[in-house]
Amino acid sequence: MSARTPGPFTVGEMVRQTIRVEEPERTAALVLVEPGRVRQAEATAALFAAAPDLLARLKVRVKDCPCCGDPDFPTELMCDECRTDLAVIAKAEVRA
Repeated sequence: MSARTPGPFTVGEMVRQTIRVEEPERTAALVLVEPGRVRQAEATAALFAAAPDLLARLKVRVKDCPCCGDPDFPTELMCDECRTDLAVIAKAEVRA
C-alpha cells in the first residue's frame, strides 16, 4: 500500500451516484452513493476529508500527555488512552 495522501481534502458535489473527495490537484477518492443512503455517503466523504486534521490532533494529544509525551517514557507504562491513540495512529499510517 502506498503512503497516505496528506490532504487537505474537500468534499465535492454528488455526480452520477458518487461524491468526490478532492485534493488541490486531483481526486483523492470517490464515495459510492447507494440508493436511499445519501446522508451516509455524505458523512463518509466528510470523515475522509477531516481525517488529516483528526490524525494531526491525535498526535498532538499524545505528544502533550504529561507522561507519554516524553520519548524516553517506557511504553509498557503508558496510560491506556495513549496506548489506544498510538494504535489508531499506527492504523491510519498503515503500520498496524
